Amino acid sequence: CTILLDNSTTAMTGHQDHPGTGQTAKGIPAPAVNYEQLAKSLGIERVVTVNPMHVKELRKVLKEEIDSDQPSLVICRAPCILHERPKPTHFVEVDLEACKACGICFKIGCPAIEKDADEKAQINTSLCVGCAVCSQVCNSDAMHLVSWKEARAK
Repeated sequence: CTILLDNSTTAMTGHQDHPGTGQTAKGIPAPAVNYEQLAKSLGIERVVTVNPMHVKELRKVLKEEIDSDQPSLVICRAPCILHERPKPTHFVEVDLEACKACGICFKIGCPAIEKDADEKAQINTSLCVGCAVCSQVCNSDAMHLVSWKEARAK
């Protein structure tokens, strides 16, 4: 199983375009590489595209493809949050009583998740983009998505 991470930018070197974005490095429109078609043209019959922000679906797809005895390509496609940062409508709130300080949420590498004095997770709402990946991996169900609108009404 090969995994291709496609966020439609080359973020490590300055957010420039590449053959998969539909624009040249100079920003001129160009045909975009279709990774699904490219893989199939190479004889890879098992090609699955998944949004990596949907953790449960991603785990299911990865398990199926890793367990397969055929070559496969999993394309994890979602926009770069730094390149196409949407205005957050939600943020994650932590129920500190439910948090068991297991640390699994810290492993996703989100800059909005910080440790409090008891090693429990807390969310820096100024950095939270509301993707809810942390709440999807939380083993103690301590993280919940809250709308900004509801929070302001309280």
